[in-house]
Amino acid sequence: MQTKQNKTLGLFASEDELELLIKHFETISDEVVLVALTQEATFSAYVRGIEHQTVDDFYSQESWHLRGSENIAVVGKICEVIDQFLDEDAESLTPNLSADYYHFYFKQLLDKVTWTVEAIDSIVSKLQPDVVAFVLCNEVAMDRMHIQPNKNFFSNSIKLVCQSLDVSIHALPASNQSNPKPHRVRVFEKIKNVVRATRLKLTQLKNFISPPSITIVATPQWSKQEAQYIRKRGISVLPPPAFISQKKVKDVPKSFGDEVRKELSLFFQIKGKAAYWIVEEEILYFLTTFHQESRDNLRKVKSYLKQVGADAVLSVAIIHPTFVTLAVAAKQMGLPVVVLQHGGANGYCDDPIIWYYDLLFAGAYFSYGPGVNTFFKHQAHRHVNYRYNASPKMYSIGRRDLVQLYHSNGVVRSNENTNDKGRKRRKVLYITAEPYGLYRYYTRLGGSDLWHWNLQQSVAELCLSFEDVDLVIKPPPTETVKKPLGKWLKFNRKIHWRSEQFTPLPRLLEDEQFDLIICEAPATALLQAASTNSPIIAIFDDRYISLQPEAEALLQKRMFVACSDSALLNIIEGFLDNTVRSSDVVGNPSNVEFLNAYGHPDFQEQVSIRMVDSLFDLLNSDK
Repeated sequence: MQTKQNKTLGLFASEDELELLIKHFETISDEVVLVALTQEATFSAYVRGIEHQTVDDFYSQESWHLRGSENIAVVGKICEVIDQFLDEDAESLTPNLSADYYHFYFKQLLDKVTWTVEAIDSIVSKLQPDVVAFVLCNEVAMDRMHIQPNKNFFSNSIKLVCQSLDVSIHALPASNQSNPKPHRVRVFEKIKNVVRATRLKLTQLKNFISPPSITIVATPQWSKQEAQYIRKRGISVLPPPAFISQKKVKDVPKSFGDEVRKELSLFFQIKGKAAYWIVEEEILYFLTTFHQESRDNLRKVKSYLKQVGADAVLSVAIIHPTFVTLAVAAKQMGLPVVVLQHGGANGYCDDPIIWYYDLLFAGAYFSYGPGVNTFFKHQAHRHVNYRYNASPKMYSIGRRDLVQLYHSNGVVRSNENTNDKGRKRRKVLYITAEPYGLYRYYTRLGGSDLWHWNLQQSVAELCLSFEDVDLVIKPPPTETVKKPLGKWLKFNRKIHWRSEQFTPLPRLLEDEQFDLIICEAPATALLQAASTNSPIIAIFDDRYISLQPEAEALLQKRMFVACSDSALLNIIEGFLDNTVRSSDVVGNPSNVEFLNAYGHPDFQEQVSIRMVDSLFDLLNSDK
């Protein structure tokens, strides 16, 4: 009598994990089902010819997006509970240092555990394996949080699901090759601190010799031209102080009792499973080490601002703990906080998770254009907590690189690239968005990474199906989630393409003329592409992202806006196949109405001058 073999499910998120599973199983039989969780994982199985399924076969992107939207309100309640606990601490400075300032960090945390537990539950429930095999101590995606990550997050999520479904697990030890080397980060931080201290001493010496009329502490870097103009106007710019890095606080505050744990755990009930214990390490870190570090730094920053006689604080994207602490210190001291716009989607996309933090502390807001100002004035009340200032003074100063791009593309450069028959080749630029793994706290694409991966393959295949097309791929320079598109093209021996991952997009657009730009990154990259004279096709999937009606009307005058995968592919094919007229499809490349509203109000005026003059007038008007 033949013994029934156990059905085994292998879950893997990377190439290394797949290798370990292959070694463990020795042979992949019918009784072994492999499920890939990421782009890297499914590509690794593809090149090895290994049969596998993906997480999207079990857990749809629509389900994921719905849960991510529902989590917005839940995170607000989590922050309220944490703030209530911090207020009970006699030494606490809350609500001045509030969990609500880190709303989207907790959104990341809740989204991460929600996706992992629900997706794994769907896979295990549908396949009903006897054993689930996986690799220990490995994240599904690199961690983007500034709060301490939990290295056992993925493993613990699998254990939770399997225990609830009464399924056995087999945990494989992880490879040591991919372990991070944190000492490099510490060395880099030490170098930065030395440079910062040297800059501060030199600036203080200049101020002593020639006292400035206005002193500001600023986080962004200034161009040489801006720095010269700043000095000319009598403004001294100082960097923020080096921040204290607290050693881990091991003792949990006595006031953090079972009652608070019970209250927080209610928000982490996922498919009836108690998942709070998986994330408790991160929350305790926020309540102890992170909070203590913030308090210490707040005292240090306030002392520094007083010492240098600061008149204002200027910052970009007050979402990093360093910038939050700087802004809180300025607000407590009654100093103006000026915020610079940090993303191109601000104003024409409804992104409530990130953009309203620009208004959380801002006494004044320096935007790219008047369309952004109008949008913020009309929409801020929907998202910004009324405890905070939601009505900053709005200034339209533009964005520096857009002016240069606009003027450099005023004369169409000839494309001398020809094929062996002497016919002109067409050059297509494909600007891809960055996949965010589990951290889709502002998912402008909205779908899963695997959906994104399938879309990229379809776009690349379609472009390269035309013999006279050269494809240039511009992925983001960072790699939060490994992007296998280039490897996939090499594996399939597609020869008329190249990748420009580390070339800044503005430089690429200045150096080359493109017959078509395909943009799936509706942020700054879209504004930069629109500053050229190339036809553009952009995707805004209307299932996941809302364009402002006024912005959409202006966009469609300049480019084609696809609202789905099929619409995007159809319009690319029609354009490259010359079955439709370019002007009918992608709008008028010379139209600058969208750019004027959301990128720069006046392309004849220097951004540096506009920015410094606005800053000077703002600070003098408050004196």
